[in-house]
Amino acid sequence: MIKRQLMAGLLLLLITPASLFAVNVHVGIRGEGAITRGYGNIGLYTFNGVFAGVTPEVVAVRSTNQMVQFSGALGVFTQVDITDWYSLVPEVMFAFNRGLTYAGNYMKSSIVDGPDHPELTGEMRYSWMAFNFNLINQFTVVRPTEMVSVHLLGGLSTSVILGRVKEQFNPDFAGVADATQGNINMPYNEANTRFFTPDKRFDVGIMAGFGAQVDFGNAGRLSVDFRSTWYFLPQIKTYLSPDNGVRMSLPFSLTLGYSVKVM
Repeated sequence: MIKRQLMAGLLLLLITPASLFAVNVHVGIRGEGAITRGYGNIGLYTFNGVFAGVTPEVVAVRSTNQMVQFSGALGVFTQVDITDWYSLVPEVMFAFNRGLTYAGNYMKSSIVDGPDHPELTGEMRYSWMAFNFNLINQFTVVRPTEMVSVHLLGGLSTSVILGRVKEQFNPDFAGVADATQGNINMPYNEANTRFFTPDKRFDVGIMAGFGAQVDFGNAGRLSVDFRSTWYFLPQIKTYLSPDNGVRMSLPFSLTLGYSVKVM
């Protein structure tokens, strides 16, 4: 019931500008492909630890870096052309595979005080689905032809995590057999997956970018945007950020939309 009420409220916000401004109003669909990354407390990281049950203890220090993670989104939008150079664009998007990925070992349950065992390495991926509402201000800066326009955009971006966060560890080894130590990588020589509830579901940030539109008149309008989005609130706590959590960003995204005139 709550999800239905939230959807109804956001759709109402999406439609409201059309009733406030009796100008040109387009309604359409939009798809997005993006790179997602954390920032702030995430990046280069070094730690020490000892893996329980491993004798003799092996001392090592390893650095950990973020990897590129791709995400997508689909949704609907309304473009209200208030003047020839300014448009208000409310947008509702369903995003999937949001999150971040970094390389190293994060099996916290197997680490006790002491040095780090260097064999147990791999890739840790956090991913989730989200429901996004963006309120975009679009400014036309040039019209090369009657049909084509180039614009700048900026505005508020909000996001709500849906369901639970998926955490998956994929090792980059197959296990090391040793006559004295046995298989020292067990039990983490296979992929491990768990799901957990995020610390905060709601996030808010800013978006900026540029794009172009091709207006085909009665046949509709095609738009393409290049965007960058940065959120302010820590969304999840990982083994690399147990205290402050991770702030998310989409440093680069490409959107493609098609709309038709309704007013």
